[in-house]
Amino acid sequence: MKILNFLFRDFWRKLVALIFAVVIYWQVSGVIKQKEAMRDNPAPAAKNAGSSIGAASRRDMDFTVRILDGGAERRAVFAPGTAPKVKAALRGTKHELDGIKDGDLVFYVDVPADLKSGERMLPVSCHIRRRGVEVLSMEPAELKIIANPVENHK
Repeated sequence: MKILNFLFRDFWRKLVALIFAVVIYWQVSGVIKQKEAMRDNPAPAAKNAGSSIGAASRRDMDFTVRILDGGAERRAVFAPGTAPKVKAALRGTKHELDGIKDGDLVFYVDVPADLKSGERMLPVSCHIRRRGVEVLSMEPAELKIIANPVENHK
């Protein structure tokens, strides 16, 4: 008897609240399903890449390579006759690629801590500071350096 009394007291308010709850659930679950469908089936790329701002394009650019050395002293330099530059193939939208400067993509040769004297070929790495830009390839992938490790004598 108490259950029936609880159900039928303010029956219309409870019915309206139940209808609102069902409608909200139905809408939210539809939005979630729509987002999942969009993630699984992305929109096709634009057919005319030159006229669309959002279309992906490719560009080759030259960048200066830096030596990344953890120590305070320079332990390595680029070999004479070796240009500390790389030609990188980039991908991104036309808008993103138009404003790229040398500091937006930092190309560097990381000097290892256990560096030995002499000439060595070290790989060129890249740190991307601009969103929406991807490095497809770089030429050369390695640069020659001359290493002079600093000996700490006590």
